[in-house]
Amino acid sequence: MFASINAVQPLGLATAGLSSVFWTLAYLLIIRRAARDQSYGMPLVALAANLSWELIFLVVTIAKDGLDIRLALILPWTMFDFAIAAQCYRYGRRDFANPLVARYWPVALPLIVAFAAAVLLSIIHEFADAIGWYCAFGQNLMMSILFVAMFLRRDDLRGQSIYIAVCKLCGTLFAFVLAVFWSPPTLHEHWTALLPDRYTPVAPLLVTLYAGVFAFDVIYVAMLHRKRRDLGLPPWALRDA
Repeated sequence: MFASINAVQPLGLATAGLSSVFWTLAYLLIIRRAARDQSYGMPLVALAANLSWELIFLVVTIAKDGLDIRLALILPWTMFDFAIAAQCYRYGRRDFANPLVARYWPVALPLIVAFAAAVLLSIIHEFADAIGWYCAFGQNLMMSILFVAMFLRRDDLRGQSIYIAVCKLCGTLFAFVLAVFWSPPTLHEHWTALLPDRYTPVAPLLVTLYAGVFAFDVIYVAMLHRKRRDLGLPPWALRDA
């Protein structure tokens, strides 16, 4: 069954497209909500890992094939993450009571981005992860945990919305569906085409990582839903997206 589904390339492209659409919506909603609340909407370490991944594979994509379809996905995400980083710089200092955090805030993000890039490059080398799947699902797990931690630390809705949480959940869900049906024969040789020409079982590590991502994404949606209900707010009000 997997092999026959794998042969339907348009379905694979549609799955990748849906993942991209939901992740793009998540970024845009984070920027919109953060601007309105004068806060930042993505945890600092998660932002650093995202930005590092995007910059690494933006460079790789341009080096391998400047016309590769991945460029249309990665370039907008990189630009959105720079906008989120600007909001983080502008509003982040006030989010922490510790005076040391406030003092060193201007250098925090570039240092964390540099360290995250070093870690991701090490993972790419260690696992021959040339298309960044292990890195992407690994940092998605970290991001999902950090969104929950950020909500618990703030105990309010600043910079967050249930629609951001749902878009993140759906974006990673469709990415995992793509990984299940269209895993490349080897993660380190798959670059010439967006989709492989034959089915290869998804790596168990990706399954384990995604199980954690899904669990924390569902928890995050449920926590936001409950908080809005406790505050007497309509859980799914579009004006609060």
